[in-house]
Amino acid sequence: MSQFTGGENYYYSNFRSDKDGEKLFHDVRNDILRETGMEAVFRVRTSKGLSVEHQYGNFFVRSTDLLAIPNVDADKSFGFQFQLTDNNVNTKYISFQAALLYTTSFGERRIRILTQCLPVSSSIADIFKSSDVGAVTALITKTAVEKALSSRLSDARDGLVSKCVDIMAVYKSDLASKKDNTQLLLPEALKLLPLYVLSLIKSSPFKVATDLRPDERTYYMNMMRILSINNIISFIYPTLYNLSNMSPEIGNSNEGGMVNLPPIVTLSSEHLIRNGLFLMEDSQQILLWFGRDYPSDALHQILGVTSFDNIDLNTAQLPSYDSVLSIQINNVVQGIRGQKSVFMPLRIIREGSPLEYLFTQRLVEDKSRNSTSYYDFLVHVHQRIIAKG
Repeated sequence: MSQFTGGENYYYSNFRSDKDGEKLFHDVRNDILRETGMEAVFRVRTSKGLSVEHQYGNFFVRSTDLLAIPNVDADKSFGFQFQLTDNNVNTKYISFQAALLYTTSFGERRIRILTQCLPVSSSIADIFKSSDVGAVTALITKTAVEKALSSRLSDARDGLVSKCVDIMAVYKSDLASKKDNTQLLLPEALKLLPLYVLSLIKSSPFKVATDLRPDERTYYMNMMRILSINNIISFIYPTLYNLSNMSPEIGNSNEGGMVNLPPIVTLSSEHLIRNGLFLMEDSQQILLWFGRDYPSDALHQILGVTSFDNIDLNTAQLPSYDSVLSIQINNVVQGIRGQKSVFMPLRIIREGSPLEYLFTQRLVEDKSRNSTSYYDFLVHVHQRIIAKG
């Protein structure tokens, strides 16, 4: 029902009020307070020589190019894939126009129009140079969701890898043909695409896992249908902050009014240290990982305990104490939450605890039980490109 009405689903695994109550409160609050358009219709028009091939998102297709969206808000996104109907486009520019007709919460009928003009080029080099890796990743994510729902998960995973190989193979054959085959050549604008594709394969909607509940996988697939570009990237490749040795300015506001955040490290276990503290956020939740040898005095400042074994893993809210570390970390958490439209609950993870897999499974650059490492994936992509000739 949510798919055809422009809605969304919410999922609370093994709901407990002490663990999930804050998240439920903020989700309901956001639904009530955010600006929402009713009885909306959406149409995308293009210049001559182009047409809409596929549309992705939560809506009902009323006619070929008209989408009916009973309710629409700023947290939703839609994907469109276009095709050339005329291989000889003789104009210098092509235009895209999106028109949304909707009713406000005050009963006013309004229309919002967005128009974009793009230059036409016959140069593959220009196409690669102007590519947006976030937009490409978001679109192949939405196509993979549709593939998984209409076919099999394995087909969706294979399709993601094939799409990545096809893009890189075109770049090699047309722009890097004089180079040798000893290394994988990546276009500058799309150099992160293989990493994002691997991250997608390891993400909850597509990963190989027997312990993932069908309800949970379905929830994440529905979520991917509506997430924006930034939130898709953030979800499949979370941000990992090193909070181990924070400088005094971390947690304070800068000249732009934004909170100074700790340094970011790549998603690999080689960065984790036993006496360290790391924060991971994926636009849906925040994980705070404590190393086994994290200093006891710092633990007392942050959590009010002096022993690693006394860390309460059921804590859903970070305590607030009158200490430098507590103030810094609380400010960092609030600063990260302030960047997102969705409330992110916090979970404390202790090294070696049964729930540590929630943290380590998101270290997508590492080799896991059912998936390869980032380095090995690049080797696999390179071998398939060579096989394509």
